[in-house]
Amino acid sequence: MRNVPIEVFTNETGPKNGDSVETELDAFILMFPATILEIMVKETNSFASKTEIGWTDVSHNEMWCYIGCLLFMGVVRLNALDSFWSNDIQGQPFIRSLLKKKRFFDIHRNLHFSDNGTRDTNDKLSKIRGVVEILQFSFQANWNPSQYITIDETMVPFKVAKSLNVGTVSMTIILKGRVGFRQHIPRKPTHTGIKIWSVADGSNYLYHFVFYLGKEKENNHDEPRRNLTLSQRVVMYMESKIPPGIGIFLFFCCHSLINNGEGPFVFLGDNFFGSWKAAFMLHQKKRLFLLNCKKTQPTAIFSNILLAKGLGKMKEGDFRWVMRNPHFLAISWQDSGL
Repeated sequence: MRNVPIEVFTNETGPKNGDSVETELDAFILMFPATILEIMVKETNSFASKTEIGWTDVSHNEMWCYIGCLLFMGVVRLNALDSFWSNDIQGQPFIRSLLKKKRFFDIHRNLHFSDNGTRDTNDKLSKIRGVVEILQFSFQANWNPSQYITIDETMVPFKVAKSLNVGTVSMTIILKGRVGFRQHIPRKPTHTGIKIWSVADGSNYLYHFVFYLGKEKENNHDEPRRNLTLSQRVVMYMESKIPPGIGIFLFFCCHSLINNGEGPFVFLGDNFFGSWKAAFMLHQKKRLFLLNCKKTQPTAIFSNILLAKGLGKMKEGDFRWVMRNPHFLAISWQDSGL
């Protein structure tokens, strides 16, 4: 082994367009551009005019009020949406000042983000694809990531059981909707929901995200992609979204650093993404990385070398390491919690 000089991280981090932000609303509009509002107004009116008798087109101001209601409702939680307009202690004057209850539910019932007649029915995300792509661009365009970046999977709850007490009666209500790419993963804290692959930096800023829409149909004409596992495809896709100079830091340690005046960034991830093949592909792209792996990935290193039976059982705090050619270092350690 040899020492590897690593540059001090001096990149500018945080908001790119912070000079134009003076209020919370300015920050929201920066991340949620007017283009999205235009889509919401246009497609909602287009859909409602075909399904609602005597529909009055929603205005831009009403749509802003509707969005404001949703944000407020995300902070102040009540058992039912109707309760926000009630005259009892649960009622919220702020909500009543924005929209009448009937108008809110009219917009809520007809809310659309795309034209049903022209959307790609083979795309499970087609109803919101345009808005998602705008947000993906906006999130990256308005932020300079900090040094430590994490790739991970997130489960957004979509089917939720709520226990309610109404007088002396206790009941459980299941909240769910129609989504063709909902996932169920028993081992996760959120068992059922929508899986999202995400990249966030050390300040917990979501730099990029992509929905997992289910098992992909392999493209026989794309040989490199066809031979990759799901986790390897995610790693390489996220790598392609990171600006030049950002290194991926997962478990295998690569010493060929990039010196272009921008690095070194450090990309962190858990053992779902760890494999020898992913490490090798990242090294080919001249990325700095450290990849956390299960003991079976790669078997040749962990089972045959680091965890070989002849070496005996490791004690708390023990670690072993092995080099695999001049570029990769694999380490196994015994955590105190194991």
